[in-house]
Amino acid sequence: MTSIKLHGWDKKPRTTLRSIKIGDIFLLELDAASFAAGRIISKVDIGHGVEILDLLLKQADITHQMIASSRRLCPPFFVDSYGLFDRKIEGDWRIVGHDSEFAAHEENTYFSYGGGQYWKVDIFGSESEISKSEAEKYPSYTPLGDLRVREKVGHLLKSGA
Repeated sequence: MTSIKLHGWDKKPRTTLRSIKIGDIFLLELDAASFAAGRIISKVDIGHGVEILDLLLKQADITHQMIASSRRLCPPFFVDSYGLFDRKIEGDWRIVGHDSEFAAHEENTYFSYGGGQYWKVDIFGSESEISKSEAEKYPSYTPLGDLRVREKVGHLLKSGA
């Protein structure tokens, strides 16, 4: 028996921000003929941390087997979950299921922000002060919108990375 419950693309076109949970499985439309899949792994003040799975789907349909056999496509990053899932400002992102046994594990993925004083932030929102030179090593602590995510993962999925 699997801990993943799937309800499909058409059941919930919109998910309110307060209803997004760690372990939620989502699909995002890359273009008219393809979809990507991912999972919510954390909640932070700027949105949600997500991982994208190495699945390029021809239709908005995902199975337990696909999820179980997939791997992470790239390091996790943050998305504007309010604009993507709740308000539907851009793109078509939908929660299609939930993994009740998903437990986030320690990550070595960091982001930075600041000006004068700089901070390193992990995917779970834990912060520590760092130098300006160290801050420049990390991507910006900024949530991505639909276009930037599609550019980032669409290329990786279509190239078979």
